Amino acid sequence: MSAFLKKINFPGILALIAGSFIAAVAVNIFYLPIKLTMGGVSGVASIIFQTTHILPMGMILLLINVPIFIIGFKYINLPFIIKSGIGTVASSLAIDITSPWLADIYESYLSHLPGGGLADPFVFAVIGGVVYGIGYGLIFAGGFTTGGTDILAKVIQKFKPNFSIGQALMILEGLIIAFATAVYFRSEHTAILLGIYSLISVYITSKCIDLVLEGFAASLTSLIITTNAETIRREIFLQLDRGCTEIDGRGAYTGEEKTVMLCVISPRQLLELRKICKKADPAAFVILVSSYEILGDGFSSRT
Repeated sequence: MSAFLKKINFPGILALIAGSFIAAVAVNIFYLPIKLTMGGVSGVASIIFQTTHILPMGMILLLINVPIFIIGFKYINLPFIIKSGIGTVASSLAIDITSPWLADIYESYLSHLPGGGLADPFVFAVIGGVVYGIGYGLIFAGGFTTGGTDILAKVIQKFKPNFSIGQALMILEGLIIAFATAVYFRSEHTAILLGIYSLISVYITSKCIDLVLEGFAASLTSLIITTNAETIRREIFLQLDRGCTEIDGRGAYTGEEKTVMLCVISPRQLLELRKICKKADPAAFVILVSSYEILGDGFSSRT
């Protein structure tokens, strides 16, 4: 029993639970009430929920992810799918559990300004983006993901290698928000404005996720000094979808031949890189450097 408990990542589970409920606050208070669209599959779920109300938002989110996970099983490694499934279930449950009382909070305190005017959607977009980003940052920090567009982006990259994961995600997010604008345009005269606010919110969310995971670093340059470069290289390719550069090296004190691996990753991939190195070579020496400008394949001048 003690051996089983040691395998459970309790800090990661706590981060998942806390992050799910924080993200649910953003969804139920700052997004759904004024029809802002969050990024990813959650955005699609919110559109379906707002226009049909046939099922709770969290349940819709869960159902949409089922076929995406099925696709992912064929093209993506199983551990990523499992972590995505756990993260999706947790975030979906949190949204539905908190929905009734968070809706009451919105109606009682946030739906109207003291003078009788309506709440400002721009303020909701900014605050919602920050809260949502903190929530999802904690989920990622716990070692989980929420699947959705992350899985679709990886599948797209398999068929279109010239697309980076980041580029595929940006295209998917843009399409989702454009779809939301088109759907709401029939009933909301401010649909285009809400679409613009949604784009702002998605951008703020992405930045807040990165801040939670790795401070203010735009990207991370890792130097890995190891005697098991083959395994680490393979796992970086498979799990992180990143390349690396290898340099032959030798320990100055021991004289032992080693490999120095240089790999640039996003802050979201840091936890996975740590796990890869620890499992393949517990004695590996890993150096991480914050990088604010990366030029080259898969990176823009600011990533």
